[in-house]
Amino acid sequence: MAASLELLSWVCSLAAIGVFLAPLGIVQAWLRASSTLAYSPLPYLVAASQCVLWAAYALVTPEREPVFWTNVVGLVLELGYIYVFMKFVPTTDKPEAQKAAGAVAVGTTALLAVVKYLSMGDPARLSSLMGTAAAAVCICMYGAPMSVLATVVKTRNVAPLPIGLISMGAVNTALWVWYGTCFTPADMSIVVPNALGLVLSAGQIAIYMYYKDCRAKDDPDPPGGTTQLTAV
Repeated sequence: MAASLELLSWVCSLAAIGVFLAPLGIVQAWLRASSTLAYSPLPYLVAASQCVLWAAYALVTPEREPVFWTNVVGLVLELGYIYVFMKFVPTTDKPEAQKAAGAVAVGTTALLAVVKYLSMGDPARLSSLMGTAAAAVCICMYGAPMSVLATVVKTRNVAPLPIGLISMGAVNTALWVWYGTCFTPADMSIVVPNALGLVLSAGQIAIYMYYKDCRAKDDPDPPGGTTQLTAV
């Protein structure tokens, strides 16, 4: 790996790990309250699934060690968040959370098995299919905030938009787009979902900038903790 690409890979990995660490504030709130505070486990479950798929892609694709180790770190963190969630989720909600965890685990395993089967023993085909699967889940993750954006536009209140996390995500996706284009040919499994993530992040930032002054006029004293509780 060229020195410049190796340096870029380190920067990309650090940026991604920074994003993986973002929920620590939420987890601390769970620990203080001994409750999950009406949060959903789904974002953490899907993020863990995404890490598994990206790590699997990196294992079957040459020169993708940074992708592998970054997602191993991410998986460990996500599993930690899930453990804390399951420990403090209210008893009435625990069966539903366990079902969601089981469904994501089974779905991820099934997807890996299908990709392996469809590859028909061809390493190049396996890499391509695994990259497509990882990219598809990644795109679903990036599309998740659309319902939040609809709420922001409807209420003209930017409280649900964690602008710091969104900005961090924009930098992270931009770096990974750059990383993906450094290969010959470009690694479209990395470039496409991160380019889409960059566009969506830019759109969220634009909406935040457009409506941020409306919040002061229409909602001068928003309820405490609104931003934190929606920054999932």
